[in-house]
Amino acid sequence: MIAWMGYLLGRSEKWGGSGRDSLLSSGNRHTRSLIQCQNSEKDFGIGRGLASSEGRESEYTVLLEKDRLEEKNRRMAAIFEGSELGVSLTKLTVLVRYGPDQNSAEGRIVSESLKFIQSDPQQAFLEIHDALVQMPADLTAERQLLIQLVLKLDLEAESKIRFYSEQLIQENKKKDLKSIELNSSPLLLALMQEAVDPSQVEATLRQVLMAQSNYSIRSFLVSVYETKYPDEGKRLRSELGMLDL
Repeated sequence: MIAWMGYLLGRSEKWGGSGRDSLLSSGNRHTRSLIQCQNSEKDFGIGRGLASSEGRESEYTVLLEKDRLEEKNRRMAAIFEGSELGVSLTKLTVLVRYGPDQNSAEGRIVSESLKFIQSDPQQAFLEIHDALVQMPADLTAERQLLIQLVLKLDLEAESKIRFYSEQLIQENKKKDLKSIELNSSPLLLALMQEAVDPSQVEATLRQVLMAQSNYSIRSFLVSVYETKYPDEGKRLRSELGMLDL
């Protein structure tokens, strides 16, 4: 469902360029009504036309109805602030399954939203942090998208490391084992990607392992740690008396 995220987050620097495809096929009556002004190199133009702000909102509303996403949009809008940045985060999470596909109107909105979110990294970080606290357990894909999005925000590494450490510890305090299994791995992988020293990861991982009573989860997290730090992971496993499965 979210296999596009690696592409989405790894290639985001290329999405602001020219050569975008049209919003929808020329035969779509909704699209034709939305194109209201000429293309500009400084705006989020598509081909020869550029929808106005009002037009883009109308387009999004049409897509919500077409894709039957009105209820999901309502849920996500209630999680994020009503600011322009919050609206972009809402659109991004609502359309998470489409990815940055330039051949679709949904993909264009994903690309536009990401570019705007990354333009204000500090505020985006704060809104993502608050949203994760409120986000229901069933919104797994949306949660994991936001977790990975933080990696691409222009923030100090220490802020990201602290964020992922706190999220990983909090996640493993939950009683929902399914949620822990689904969300702990992306958090640990993100922490490992941002950290420059294994000790930065291990300090957090030890806290999680000591508090986590489920052996399969503990063993799995150590296995994830071993993918980047095999020697440290083997030593940690031995210290904790865990079998090398």
